[in-house]
Amino acid sequence: TALKPRIGPLRVSGYHQHLFVLDLQVHHLDVKSCLGYGNWLARRWSNCQSRKRQVISRLESYGILEETLQSEWAAQVVTQTRPAPRQSKHKADEEISKIIELEKLVGACAQMVRSLELRFISNQVHDVESFEIEIADARSQHNNLLETLQRRREGLSVTGHAKLVALRGNVFLQVHMNALAVKTQIRDRLRQRKFELERIEWAYRQTVGDQRLRSHAEASVKRREPTLLRLVTTYNGLCDKLMALIRQQKAVRDAVMPHYIPRKGLFELDVDDDIWQDVGLTGDEAEPPAWLADDKARVGIRDLLEKDQCIEEEMRLRRECCNLQEWCQVEWEATVCAMN
Repeated sequence: TALKPRIGPLRVSGYHQHLFVLDLQVHHLDVKSCLGYGNWLARRWSNCQSRKRQVISRLESYGILEETLQSEWAAQVVTQTRPAPRQSKHKADEEISKIIELEKLVGACAQMVRSLELRFISNQVHDVESFEIEIADARSQHNNLLETLQRRREGLSVTGHAKLVALRGNVFLQVHMNALAVKTQIRDRLRQRKFELERIEWAYRQTVGDQRLRSHAEASVKRREPTLLRLVTTYNGLCDKLMALIRQQKAVRDAVMPHYIPRKGLFELDVDDDIWQDVGLTGDEAEPPAWLADDKARVGIRDLLEKDQCIEEEMRLRRECCNLQEWCQVEWEATVCAMN
């Protein structure tokens, strides 16, 4: 930017004059920068502290613990960076196989816990502390496997080992799992679209470059809308197939028809939209996460990240201040040495 006024005159200058003017200008800017380096550090430090105080004040006004905001931010990162599930003809069979393997693991862990308890009852424990650690680990592993198995079963909407084996290759489950995968893709893409538009709405600078970036982002978001609408059409078509299978009594017992996704108002993504309700697709209804549905949590996450940025900037400014002090000390020692 500082060299911009020299562009016009240098276009009609000779080669050596060109180099001389550039070298002289760069040297002048270097000297000017060194003289104003302390003032620049002071301004940056003052602005950083002012931003930090404002952010801390806003965070306190939300009434949400920073640990909660950090956990919500971590959940948001995990949700928005994980790959979307894909459709597959063998998806139901794969899920059934995983559930059967999990059932075997749960049974083995339960047997291990029972054997440890029998050892304790029959006074075969010599080191009580080691035994307590061992049985606690076994119970924790058993509980974790049980929770995973329950989630898998709810996603498949069936229970019982005999049913799982009998349902291998079931057409209804194939359509059911594909519908769940498509709906998850729709939900993830709507979330991404909402956050992209939110970033555009928060833009406050109106320079030419920012206007171009904003128009490019808006066009990019608009260009992805047909893909979302095609996914909605695919999902509603799968719902039609599920309805037909239920009417033909080819579905599992107590199967519930999932809700259709209306195209009207799809991109508004309200909290009470049907896109959040996985009725008939999972064992429970999905609630929108706080990092997406709670306005205070969303704003709090942004302020928490800004606070972290202020802390990082403080560390950088402290290092710059140390570098400036060391440079001044070296220059002073060189000056004293030259005077003596």
